[in-house]
Amino acid sequence: MTKLFLPFLLIALAASAAAAPVPDEAKAPVLFFPTTPVTWVYECHGVGNEPVREEVRTVVSVKDQGGTKHVTIGTVEGRGVTSFSRMMAVSNRGLVLGYVTRNGKFDPDAPLLRAPVVPGEQWVFRDHRSRTTTLYTTRGPEEVVVPAGRFSTVAVDMKYVQEDGSSGSARAWFAPGVGTVRWDFSCGRFHVLKRFIRGTQWELFLPREVVP
Repeated sequence: MTKLFLPFLLIALAASAAAAPVPDEAKAPVLFFPTTPVTWVYECHGVGNEPVREEVRTVVSVKDQGGTKHVTIGTVEGRGVTSFSRMMAVSNRGLVLGYVTRNGKFDPDAPLLRAPVVPGEQWVFRDHRSRTTTLYTTRGPEEVVVPAGRFSTVAVDMKYVQEDGSSGSARAWFAPGVGTVRWDFSCGRFHVLKRFIRGTQWELFLPREVVP
C-alpha cells in the first residue's frame, strides 16, 4: 500500500463510520415506567411495629394518545383486579399520575417526574381535588437496593401543603422501564419493590400469568 493511498483510505473509513445508522435502541427516549404488561409486588412497611403487608399492582391496559402512553393500573386482590381507576401518562417528557374518568379519559393528579432529568429542577402543582399544593424537586441519579434487586434510579422529593395548613413530605425513586422502586413518607412509612414480573397479563376476575 502506497503512502499516498493510506490517507485516502483513512478518510473513507472515517466517513463510512460517521454515516453508519444509529440503532433504534439508542434513539429511543428513556421512559421511567413500563408500557407493556407487567406486575409489581410491593412490601408496605408501617410505622413502628406495624406488620408488613403486600400490595400487588398490574398494568390493565395501554393506550397511545398522541405519542403519550396512558397506562391503566389495577390493584390485584385474590384472583381479581378490584380497582383500576389510576392511570399513568408516560412519555419522553416524564410521568404524570392521574385518574381514569367515567368516559375513559385521563384526569391528571400529580406530575411525578420531568424528563429529560435535570437534578435540582423544581416544579409546583396545585391539586384542586384535594386542595393540596406540592413542590417537586429532582434528585439523583442514585443507586437503590430493594428486595427486587439493584436499580439505577432518579429520586424526586415532594413537599406538600394542604389548604388547612397541614404539611408533609415524601421521596420516590424511579427506575427506567420499571417505575417506582421505593417510596418513603415523612410519617415513617415506606414501600419497596419486592418483585417485578414482566409479561404478565391480568384479566378482570381471572388473572393469568403469561411469562414469569
